Parts: sequence; structure tokens; C-alpha cells
Amino acid sequence: MDNTSAISDAQFRLVAEHMEAILCLLRDSQMVFANRQLEKITGYTQAEVSAMSVYDLLLPEDAGRVRAAVTENRQLSPRPAMRLEFRIQRKNGGICWIDLTVKHIVLDGMLTSLCIAHDMTASKQISDALRQSEDRYRSVVDKQLELVSRCTPDTVLTFANESYCRYFGVKREDIIGKSFMELVVDSDREATLSHLQRVAQNGVPFLYEHRVVLPSGEVRWQEWTDYPIIAQDGTVSEFQSVGRDITERKQAEAERNHYIHWLEIIQRVDSELTQVLSFDYVLKIALDAAIRLSRASAGAIHMVEKEQMWVAHIIGNYPGSMIGMRVPTSKGIIGRVVRSGKAEFITDVRNDPDYVPNVVDTVSQITVPLVAADRLLGVMNVQSNQRDYFTPQIFDLVKLLASRVASALDNARLYDVSQQQLGELQGLYQQVSLLEQLKTQVIRVAAHDLRNPLGVISGYVQLLEVELEDKIDPRLKDYFGIIRQATDRIDKITRDILTMERMGEAQELLMEHADLREIVLEVCDSLRPQARDKGIDLRVTVTDTPVIVVGNRTLLHETADNLLNNAIKYTPTGGQITVTLRLEEKQVIFEVQDSGFGIPQDQQDRLFQPFFRAQTKETRSIKGTGLGLHIVKSIIERHHGTLRFKSTYGAGSTFGFALPLMKKSSSKARKITTVFPKLS
Repeated sequence: MDNTSAISDAQFRLVAEHMEAILCLLRDSQMVFANRQLEKITGYTQAEVSAMSVYDLLLPEDAGRVRAAVTENRQLSPRPAMRLEFRIQRKNGGICWIDLTVKHIVLDGMLTSLCIAHDMTASKQISDALRQSEDRYRSVVDKQLELVSRCTPDTVLTFANESYCRYFGVKREDIIGKSFMELVVDSDREATLSHLQRVAQNGVPFLYEHRVVLPSGEVRWQEWTDYPIIAQDGTVSEFQSVGRDITERKQAEAERNHYIHWLEIIQRVDSELTQVLSFDYVLKIALDAAIRLSRASAGAIHMVEKEQMWVAHIIGNYPGSMIGMRVPTSKGIIGRVVRSGKAEFITDVRNDPDYVPNVVDTVSQITVPLVAADRLLGVMNVQSNQRDYFTPQIFDLVKLLASRVASALDNARLYDVSQQQLGELQGLYQQVSLLEQLKTQVIRVAAHDLRNPLGVISGYVQLLEVELEDKIDPRLKDYFGIIRQATDRIDKITRDILTMERMGEAQELLMEHADLREIVLEVCDSLRPQARDKGIDLRVTVTDTPVIVVGNRTLLHETADNLLNNAIKYTPTGGQITVTLRLEEKQVIFEVQDSGFGIPQDQQDRLFQPFFRAQTKETRSIKGTGLGLHIVKSIIERHHGTLRFKSTYGAGSTFGFALPLMKKSSSKARKITTVFPKLS
């Protein structure tokens, strides 16, 4: 596994400017970021450096060596941190020695080299001076701002420069001859001795960190580079150490690590919240995360709805009776946040006139509104019993968390509402289903029972016409014709309703090899007299050979009959109707084209709905049930076909369907169970 760490650019930049060393980011050899220390040490601005390769800053004799070392390190797995020393040329022409630590990180998804560089020019000057003479060494070292000291292998100080003495607040004569370990924090002494032993064994400089205690009792961080001084016999006689205070850098690093840790908490909480739709569970996770993030001693979430606020969840020393308690929005810090909609960070609530002391010993408090989609859902607050306990950074993080919590609470609330509405819809659906069953039963009984008296009426009308044919006035004969038309219409209505009722239930249909050409010709022959009576020119164009489909012959016959009957009905005297049956690829097309009245555009969308009939001034007197086209649609869909329709008001219509041709492997006849749409 690669030990490459992953952070975001925003997190990195948050702390980079606080570093006292050069801190920069490289992708390949291009610098994508550098803090202000770069300009202080090199004289180049970030903009100037970004226009060149970073290796252009190095002296030519060092650039190749550094490039090779970095390239080799990037190819290792895992990639360890590495240290390099090299020279760079300042903008003013001067030479600067750099001590560089390189670590590879993933920044915003890209492999990036994180470089921390220190100016070690002074250390090099000191080493050069030490090689020249002791007097030269002391004169040079005392002018340095960095801490410089020398000690024996058993940690006894033999020299300390002025900066060292000022830093610790001691006189040089008081510390020479004593162990510098007396200044080191007890828990860091063992590691410090181990570093010295490593320098003595390897004979190479070594960089390390430890904490020291100043005379005031303050603990500070220091970074030291130890250089071995080799005696004539080849042994290490002394260590020269160059140090600097890195307390601010360590604090910045700690803040960065805390910040990254906080963001990881928010990310984990956000991930968990997106997977949960339980309102109570979201409350629990959210407040627990806020407490952990801010290290608060107590916290609460208040929910707001219809100008009412109540306590939804608490953690800490709140009275247990507060859960569910109604809280006025006109009082307290929380009420103030509800009214203003703005988060508040209060360092000492004892100085706030609106504070309501619900938790004993509360001093500082953060209160944040929970807003989702511009709607105030509630308020979240965290509290501490210490003054100035929370920081502006924690305040920002709590606000960030609150925004995610608000979205999760809104989702959970919507889910609860949807579940409640679903339950209500299920109840309504059951009621509608019962009514649908009752309606269906009534339709079935009514249609079926109407047929018996209808048959009686029709039979007696025919009998009366025969018996009274020569005895009644011609005007009365017209009345018999009107009665026949009425009974025929009622008969058609009941037959259509019963057909729809049968198709509204699961039933077995005999699906067989049916010759659609034969069916079409039968329908045309049966309706040709009706067309002739209206003076309509009926033209039929069919294939020369049988057209075999798999379907129910009776229903297909009814479908073709309905379409041609409609065309005759809605085509005025002297019009023309063309019936065609043709093959296209693997399907057969049946169409009935008329020169009739046509259908207005605004009524075409509802044309295949049950009981709907297009209404125009030309068709008002034409009788019909409004079920024919709906029956056609249902039959064709159950035969896996598609309807074909187009119409222009005043110019005629074309109705038809397309059915798949029979596959050669189809059996001769089979029964299938098919479900037709229920009559609505």
C-alpha cells in the first residue's frame, strides 16, 4: 500500500501561510503553490516561479542530482519522505543553501510533491568557519540569528551563541559545562539521545525535533540539525547543532491535522446521513457529530414548524423533561437565531441579556439555524462551561455540519410525509377498488338483464308489424321503425359493455393461425350493402396470398368490423372509403381511409378512451356508444400490435393497426391467458 496521504487544496492552503519555512507544491517540475517564505528567501514571487521549471532555480551542478533523486523516489512504492541539500541562486544573484524535505501526497486527486525547505545558509557558513579556525567560528556564530551550540557526546555544552542564550534567558557562563538535556522535556530526552548516537555512528548530519522548557515554564518546539565534528583519531569529539523555534509551525500542523480530522468526521457523518431516512436517527447522529466536532459538553436540536418550536433531541446536562417541550421563539438566544436566521458564536452567554439558562454552568455557545431549500427546519446549538472555548474555525465547521444535517432532516421529513401519504393512498385505493368491483358488478347485471326484456320488445314489435301490416296508418309504421332503431342501439350498447367486461378480466383466449386477408374480405362483404345504401364508393385492396397471424379470429373480426363500420358511419353520402391490407417487413398493415368529417385536433388525444365520442356539428346526430375504438385499442395491444391513426378535420381520417406476422415455428393453435384493461 502506498502511504501517500490525501488532503484537499483548501485544507492545505489554510495552514501553509503560517509555516516559517518555504512550503510549496510541485506537479512534475511546475510549482502550483508556494507560501510567502519563498519570496522572502529567494526574492522570486510565486508568479515568477510558476513561469519556469523549479529546477531552473538550482545551480546547474546541483539540478541534475536533485532531479534524479526525486524521479527515483516517485517510482518507489510506498514512496518514503526524502531529504536533499542543494544550492539555489537568489534573484539578486546570491547563493542560498536549502535543506529540503519532500513527501508525495494526493492533492485534489493528483499526485503532488509537498516540499518543506529551510534556509541552511547560516549553518553552512558556520561549518565553513569551524573548519577554518575556532576564533573565526565564534565570531561568525555569535552573529547568527539561529540557535547554535556545541556539545560533547555525553551532552555537555561547550559553546552556545548569543541567540541561544537570549532564547533560553540564560548567561553563557551559567550553561557551559552543563548538559543541555536539562532543558529538554523529560518525555523527549530518550529520543534526543538516540538521535545523537545515530549521528555519532553514521557520521552524517541529522535533522530532528524535540520540546524544551523555558525558565518561564513555557514549553516550546525546536528543530535541530546536528553535525558531527570528527577528531584526528576518526572519532566524534563534539556535535555542532543549529536550531530554530518551530512552535508556530507545529501549532499550524496540529491545526491542519485537527481540521482534516474534523472534515473526515463531517464526511463520515454526511455519508451516513445520506443512507438514513429515519428522522429520529438523523437527529441522534447529527447532534452526536456536532458534540464530537466541537468537543462541547452539551447540545440540543430544536425543530421549527408553522412558527412553533420544540426540543427534538438533547445531549448533556439538560433536564430530561425538555424533550418535546414547546419553546417560544420570542425568547432566548435560540429564539433570536430563529427570528434572524443567522448563526451566532457567543464567547460568554452570561453577558447576553437573552440567554435562558437551561444547562448549568454554560458559558460559551454556538447556535446555528438548520436551513434546507430556503426553509428553516430548526436550530442546532452546542455549549461549553468554559469561556472562549470555541474558536472561529470550530464555528465554521459546525455551520458546515449544520448545512448537511438540514438536508438530511429535510429528506427524512419528506420520507415520513411520503410514507404517511402512501398509507392514505393505499386506503383510498382499497376504497376505489371496492367501488370499481361494485360498479363492474352493476354494469354486468344491468347489461345482461337488459337483453332479456330487449329481446321481448324487439320480438313483439316484429310480430305487431306483421299482424298489422295492412291495417295501420303509414305514419304508425314509421313509429315501428323508430322503435327498431332504439332497440338496435340498446342491443349494441349492451353487447359493447359485455365485451369490455369480458376483456377486463383475466381469461383464456384461443390464439390460432388466422388469415387476416380472409377476415378483411368477410368484413368488407358484410358491410358493402350498408356503404352502397349511402352512396359511398368502397374500394378494397388486399394481398394476393393469405396473411397469417397468431391471434383470436373472433376479436380480429370485431376489430376490422368496428373500424370499417365507423368509417361508413362518419363518411357523408357520396364519399369514398379505401380498405388496404399490405405487408411491411415482418408485419401486416391494415388501414381504413375515409373522406369523412375528420376529427378536430383538440379532441384526438381522448379518442381511444372509453365512452368518449368526438363532437362536431356534422356528427351530433350520429348515434354511438363511444366504446368501439377503445375495444379496438385493447384487442390490438393484446395481440402485441400497434394502432395507426391520423385525421384532419374536414378532410377525413385513417384508422388501422399493425400486427406481427406468424413465425414459422409457431404451433397451430394455443391458449394463452391475457389481461385486458379494465373499463374505467
